Amino acid sequence: MLSKQHTQRTGRSGTFCSKISFKRSQCRTERSSLRAIAWNHARLPALELEMIIIIMGVSGSGKTTIGLALAKKLGVMFKDADDYHSQRNVEKMAKGIPLDDADRKEWLQTLSGHFRIWNMQGGAVLACSALKESYRAVLGAESDEIKWVYLSGTMEKIRERLDARTAHYFNPKLLESQFETLEEPEYGVQIETDQSVRQIVEKLADIFK
Repeated sequence: MLSKQHTQRTGRSGTFCSKISFKRSQCRTERSSLRAIAWNHARLPALELEMIIIIMGVSGSGKTTIGLALAKKLGVMFKDADDYHSQRNVEKMAKGIPLDDADRKEWLQTLSGHFRIWNMQGGAVLACSALKESYRAVLGAESDEIKWVYLSGTMEKIRERLDARTAHYFNPKLLESQFETLEEPEYGVQIETDQSVRQIVEKLADIFK
């Protein structure tokens, strides 16, 4: 007959071994689960991206004002393409020197490089002149994830806004060259800027909600 002390040692050892077996089993189960998660994650399709709404038009058409209000209305980020110009471009525009296609190429490529990140963060409203079709092509004019809004207006009306604007590096003398460069898009939403900001934003919000 085993002694009581021996029985107690055996009992304790049995309990300890049971705990080890349980932990080993639990670890194997967790490792299997992690492998399954990793495998399933690798097979997942790409995330469904949100859209980017590009508010385009010449300087002074109201891109930033309307873009900010629309972004707030839709609950998404607002981005201003002017913030992504190189210092060289900013200095040229401040001196009244129009940007050429070479100046804009790097700027547009920088912008388009941010689109996927902005999409994954829930989408964005971007204010960007995007005057020519070739510029819009760099930004993804044919992409279903890009929605275009063209703010149109007369040179006289927009010049009045530019003359009243302060704290911006754009030289109003460049407005005429922008109208000369402008190629109106045949897609997207076109809105006349002779309406109030509130009216324009309400119309756009109804379209993009």
